[in-house]
Amino acid sequence: IIEETKVFCKTLEQHAKNNNIFRLEEVMTKLSIDVIGQLILDTRLHFQTEKNILGEAIVSQIDWIPQGRLDKPWEGLNPAFPLVMLWNNWKMDNYISRILEERFAAHDKFKGKARNVMDLALEGYRGTEQKAPPQMDRQFKKNAICQVKTFLFAGHDTVSGTLAYTFHLLSKSPDKMAKIREEHDRVFGSNPDDAEELIRSKPVLLNKLEYTLAVIKETLRLYPPASTMRAGHKGLFIRDPKTGKSWPTEHFMVSPTTIGMHRHADLFPQPHKFLPERFLEKGSYPGYLPFSKGPRSCIGQDLAIIESKVILVLTLRKFNIRACYEGLRSLRGDGSSWPGEENGVQEVWGDEAYQVMQGFAKPREGLPARVSLRN
Repeated sequence: IIEETKVFCKTLEQHAKNNNIFRLEEVMTKLSIDVIGQLILDTRLHFQTEKNILGEAIVSQIDWIPQGRLDKPWEGLNPAFPLVMLWNNWKMDNYISRILEERFAAHDKFKGKARNVMDLALEGYRGTEQKAPPQMDRQFKKNAICQVKTFLFAGHDTVSGTLAYTFHLLSKSPDKMAKIREEHDRVFGSNPDDAEELIRSKPVLLNKLEYTLAVIKETLRLYPPASTMRAGHKGLFIRDPKTGKSWPTEHFMVSPTTIGMHRHADLFPQPHKFLPERFLEKGSYPGYLPFSKGPRSCIGQDLAIIESKVILVLTLRKFNIRACYEGLRSLRGDGSSWPGEENGVQEVWGDEAYQVMQGFAKPREGLPARVSLRN
């Protein structure tokens, strides 16, 4: 995480030097894909600095997912859609397959030392027997590739969107920004450059970042990256507490609206305000579901929190980042998949960076931003 964040910092430094407007979410996406590539595949993708087949296929696949917009019912009828999906899948499958075969062949070298998802999967597959299978079973390989893609897709997007929104919310709340920077000074010392080595040598220090965690949680409350689904069952009803009316769930998928709960005044007082302090208080919020709950909750939620903490510690005291929607016109023709709509809805709940569906819930127009170096 640290290595890839250092590359990210250089990218921000270049944008600060150029004083240009850029889409923060896209830069964050490349960072998070590089991080998840190391954590899942133990491979540096270098997607932040150069083209990468896997990274480009992931981004393309997300961009091509129909968003179900009522004003664009023809989205899913594009004849190129199934071909692009097949092409991207072929590229991803081949890329992951090659790494999987390489790690399988070199398994003895990493036996008992596995720290990434792919090696752990191979360790479980080969077991502890002395005589390991000489070749990888085709079905296992197919399943492994599928699961790795799930990790790559879900693992990168939660962090990229959440951190883009964290920078945005803190830039609009100088008092909150001062608090989180003060906490980083207190835990890691006043020199931001010392934090990298301290995190490497004493990662337990991340557990002391109580206010930072509260900021991350509040960002996830205001802007949950995804929702969840559960299968309905016979005898299970959804009941309206005000009217008493009930609806059966059998033969239905039940999809709780996370953002609806997170923005409900009965569950969260002052629901549209950015108040990290609410998560410093004792007690819990049963309506807080950014990662869902129960046995099907997000398997990567702890990793997402750790990754977010590390990136914030290494960046917040070095840079000032703010949204710059007034400069959206300058990003026309930048090659992105964002529509560049200047005449549509410009804000929701008083925020220009409201969430839109772009594969996942992302900040509108990729959150146009400017960055400057702190004195």
